[in-house]
Amino acid sequence: MKKILLAISVLLMLALTAGCQNSEVQPDENEIRLAVDISEIEEPVYRADMEYMLSSELMGGMAVSNVRTNPLKKQIVFSLDENCFPEGSKAENFSFYVVLSGDKNGINELFSSAEKINHSNECEVFNPQYGEVYNYLLTGNFTDGFELKLKTDKKAAE
Repeated sequence: MKKILLAISVLLMLALTAGCQNSEVQPDENEIRLAVDISEIEEPVYRADMEYMLSSELMGGMAVSNVRTNPLKKQIVFSLDENCFPEGSKAENFSFYVVLSGDKNGINELFSSAEKINHSNECEVFNPQYGEVYNYLLTGNFTDGFELKLKTDKKAAE
């Protein structure tokens, strides 16, 4: 029964996040949005998981993939609301990292081939604000790993 509920939850999450590749991310006053640009990664990416921490303590994570198992393109958006944090806490001393999978089977089976999965570094700790979009760039490959950097160019500010 637990496996069925887990599978249903994962499929629901995947369906809800399948459209998260919009190139211009709009802020939402009730959410913290992390827009991660993957356009410089040459290998296909089929799934992205984001793990986030407060004061180095793991709080949770979320995954993004296409239900039709198409590769993710250009940008991935992770949205966090107040339910993503302990009741009454603020999103202070926040950090996150991203795990990418290049294995199409990792979408439905929840596990990816070890040769086609790797993670990024953890971003610098910051205090995000609801209603803001934070733009990051992810570069690298599955062999050497990925580098997560805060975007500081003019495009990120627009």
